[in-house]
Amino acid sequence: MSGARVLVVEDDGDTLEMLSEVLSLWGATVFEAASAADGMARFERERPDLVVSDLWMAGGDGYELIRGIRALPPERGGLTPAVAMSASENQRRALAAGFHAFLAKPFDVDRLVEVVADFLRPDEGAQAVAPWTIAVTRPGVLALTFAGRVGGADMRAMLDALLPHLERDVSELVVDLRKLAGFSPSVASIGQRAVWERRRRIRRLRIIGGSPLARLVVTSACQVLGIPVANEDPEPLGVHES
Repeated sequence: MSGARVLVVEDDGDTLEMLSEVLSLWGATVFEAASAADGMARFERERPDLVVSDLWMAGGDGYELIRGIRALPPERGGLTPAVAMSASENQRRALAAGFHAFLAKPFDVDRLVEVVADFLRPDEGAQAVAPWTIAVTRPGVLALTFAGRVGGADMRAMLDALLPHLERDVSELVVDLRKLAGFSPSVASIGQRAVWERRRRIRRLRIIGGSPLARLVVTSACQVLGIPVANEDPEPLGVHES
């Protein structure tokens, strides 16, 4: 995490101190805030690389914070990766609100470092290992299929192949998740930032299969991009899916 700038928003003083110490130990520069209002002010002033936020706080909660961030244009940080922390029953709402990942409280420090590092570590030189295909099934319709566990390098390799297709309008992008075994927390953030400039080329995205968590993450990412999604009804989420 050397050189990374992380904003931590948490109203419990002991938890805030612990988070700051852990992330600083791993090389991050940490900015602290104790409410959504303070967090938004620090966000706009410091422009962090990542936000880690509690959800329920006095003086404005994490949902207000993420709504404020997502309302900003990308050049002001509107697509900044964000991780929510709260009780496990808040996972669905947090991801739907615009957070990219969720940590259930009480959280494991090793898991915290793993999730934060996934957003911050460069993956230059990392090999893409998850099989994926892009096919034109009929004019204006693209089919994207993933298999195995998808990491940041896999997502960037897929996007390199997808973006040329978005030079023209795509009436429907079909995303087949039936063989997806898992994914890194950062993949939705990577996709949002890569597709942003061409997001209006995709008129609709349709999801086939996948775990409830995978479908929710794709749907939430598309909501930020303004891409309509056809999706089956979600099932209960398991907090240990990843």
